[in-house]
Amino acid sequence: MNEPLPPPTDAPDPDFRRLFEGCPNRYMVMTPGWIIVAMTDSYLRTTMTRREDMVGRHALEVFPENPDDTPQRHPDDPTCRGAEMILESMQRVIDTGTPELMPFHKYDIRRPQSEGGEYEEHYWSIMNSPIFGADGKVEFVVHRVEDVTTLVRSRESALEQERRSAALEQRASHLELDVAIRSAELQKANRELHQTNVELNAVRADLERRVELRTADLKRRNQALEEIAYAASHDLQEPLRAVAGYCQLLLMDYAAALPAEAADYLQKAAVGAHRMSAMIRGILQFARMPKDTQSFSSIDANTVLAETLISLESAISESHATIVPGDLPTICSDPVLLTQVFQNLIGNSIKYCGERPPVIRIDAQKTGQEWVFSVADKGIGIPADSRDRVFAIFQRLKSPGSVPGTGIGLSLCRQIVEHHGGRIWIEGEPGEGTTVRFTIPIRDA
Repeated sequence: MNEPLPPPTDAPDPDFRRLFEGCPNRYMVMTPGWIIVAMTDSYLRTTMTRREDMVGRHALEVFPENPDDTPQRHPDDPTCRGAEMILESMQRVIDTGTPELMPFHKYDIRRPQSEGGEYEEHYWSIMNSPIFGADGKVEFVVHRVEDVTTLVRSRESALEQERRSAALEQRASHLELDVAIRSAELQKANRELHQTNVELNAVRADLERRVELRTADLKRRNQALEEIAYAASHDLQEPLRAVAGYCQLLLMDYAAALPAEAADYLQKAAVGAHRMSAMIRGILQFARMPKDTQSFSSIDANTVLAETLISLESAISESHATIVPGDLPTICSDPVLLTQVFQNLIGNSIKYCGERPPVIRIDAQKTGQEWVFSVADKGIGIPADSRDRVFAIFQRLKSPGSVPGTGIGLSLCRQIVEHHGGRIWIEGEPGEGTTVRFTIPIRDA
């Protein structure tokens, strides 16, 4: 505890001043008129002032109100009138003769000009006490201060920490509530999703069962149709051969006795029977084409093309055709099926060459994950509005009598290419030739 301040007998007495100058506590002594008469060295150090600048001067002259560096501060804010409030406390001490301990008080201290002259924030514990004279009246007021800035800041820090902790707890509580609500919503959504999955699985199982039944029914129907087509085509060949044979016999044995018109009728009947026989053989090719890729293997398309050209040797020779084969790749296919594609496409180029001897180029180019084959000629070409129609079965570019054929070749080519998983199309302009392109996917054999 601090020792009690001995009462001075006479303010102007130099001994009085020396008494306070040697006191270790932070005291400043003023008259009731607020004239500073003495202070301790520790007070001077704490307030960063000098004795010669204080003694004999009015308190507000030495300690003016702090400049208001926050204009938004309300005038009733005590920090706007710190010095005035200290003097009011001293006045109460003078009026009542009773010491007064002020609440912690903010009053910023200005550093000396030699040290920059800036203000430092300070909080003080202030005790104002009276010193009575011989007449019993208050002769001096002792102003004792303690710098509690560190304590106040620690308390403010603790309060701020408490506020933050409370805010965090409140936020955590809200988060827990949000989590609980979202968890309940998620559980509900999961239950609904599970029920939906159960319903979807039931629907999928029913659809799969229906697809299996439909697939099995289609397989039975296709097999029955293939069997009917094969049997009908095979059985129709015999009466057609008989019709064509009898027509030829009549022409051979009775040509001289028959009128020219009757002979022409018989000739047309024989040609029609042969054409019908060729169409039936085409139907047999459709019926006999495999429905899976189990027969596919790695084959050299150059070898298949060479064998195809041997089978077309007679047509190539008669038409004086020039075949220009490119470097073809090794692909995953069936040699019989690929032969049929080459044979039909090259055969069409020979048949529809026009007046000039045909020049036919066969090539292939890799594009992405497939080979694009091309069979190009310089023949009569195909109009744009007929390029899709000619792939239909029994559809031909010209009338049946002008160019021999059944209208099955391109249909068979499309079926074979699509069986490989590829595409086939026609390019070119009428009178400038035709290029038929088809793709074969690249796959392991």
